[in-house]
Amino acid sequence: ENLEVLNLKAIAGEFTVQGRHIDLSKLPVFKENSDKGNYRIQFWRQPESGIANLYINQSWEGDGGAVDTETAKFLNNRDFRAALSMGIERDEINEVFFLGLGETGGLCAGWDDPNDPGHYIGEHLVEFNPDEANAMLDAIGLDKKDADGMRLMPETGEKIVVVHSVAVAAFEDYEGIDSMVIEMWKKHLGIDGKLDAQERSLWSSRRDENETMLNSWESSGRAGAIITPNHLGIVGGGGFIAPKWADEHMDGTIAPGWIGEWQNLYDEAVSDAAAYAPNLQKVVELNCVNANPITTVMNKPTYTAIIKKNVRNVPNPLPFSYHAQTSGNGFPETWWLEGGNQ
Repeated sequence: ENLEVLNLKAIAGEFTVQGRHIDLSKLPVFKENSDKGNYRIQFWRQPESGIANLYINQSWEGDGGAVDTETAKFLNNRDFRAALSMGIERDEINEVFFLGLGETGGLCAGWDDPNDPGHYIGEHLVEFNPDEANAMLDAIGLDKKDADGMRLMPETGEKIVVVHSVAVAAFEDYEGIDSMVIEMWKKHLGIDGKLDAQERSLWSSRRDENETMLNSWESSGRAGAIITPNHLGIVGGGGFIAPKWADEHMDGTIAPGWIGEWQNLYDEAVSDAAAYAPNLQKVVELNCVNANPITTVMNKPTYTAIIKKNVRNVPNPLPFSYHAQTSGNGFPETWWLEGGNQ
C-alpha cells in the first residue's frame, strides 16, 4: 500500500493497531485527530539503535578505473570517515526529521573510554567539529580544492564525490536525510556528494552486489550486533559495511584491518558461549572507533504506534525488538477490545 495512503488511513482512525510505516513527522496531525479517530499514541523504542546510519562500503571497487580506485582508498581511510562524521550537524537532522525525539550520541554511549576519561568510546567522532575534520582531511592528502571549494584527490587530481545510495518509500526519509548530509559536507568540509535514490528491492540487490558506495539504513540495537550481524557486522553474506568481504567470510576468508578483527571476534563468539558477552561489546567498539557506520540520530521511536482507545492490555512502554518482531513481544494474543470493534 502507498505509505501516504496508509498514514492518512491511520490519521482517520481506520486501523485498530498500526506501528509499521507510521510517519513520525506527522505526529502533530495524529495528535490533533486522535479524539476524532478514537486512538491513542505510543512510542515503541529500540535501545541503542541507529535510525539513519551512513554505512561506508569499504569493499566498494566502482568501475576499477583510476578515479574509483583512488576514491576507494579514501573510503578505507579511518580518518576520512571520522572527518565525515564530524562534519554532520546531528541536532539539525534530529529536529527536522524526528521532531527532536531522537538522540545524537553514538553507538557506544555509556561505555567509558579508558584512554579519554569523562568520555565514552567514540564520543568525539559524533560531535560537530568542522575545524578538526578539515585538518584531518588536509593531513590525508585532500588539501587541494577546485574553484567551487570541493576537495581534489592527490593522485588523479579529480574531485572526490561520495555517492549516497538510499531506498525510497522505506522506514525513514532517507532521501531527505542524506540530501541534508550531502549539503553539510559540501558546506563544512568541501566534500562533494550525489544522491542515488532507488526502489527498495533494486537498492538492496545493488548493495548486495557491492555496487553502492554509501548505504543509508538503520541498525538494530547494539545488543543484537552478533545475532543480527547484517547491520553492524561484515559476516555471513550481505550487510552494509563491506558486502564483498562479508560474502568471502562465508568461505573462511578474513578481511584486512579492523573488519577482519570484527570477523574473528564474531567467529569466536558464535563458537564459544563464554566469549559471547565480552566479544559483543568489543565488536561494537570497533564500529565506533572506526567510524563505520557513521551514526546520525539514535534511539528515536522505531514505531509510532496508533492504537484504538478501546484496545486493552498493550504494554506501555513496549520496547521495540527486531528479534522479537514487535508487536510480538507485547503478546498481542492477550490484547482485547473493550466493547468490540469501534
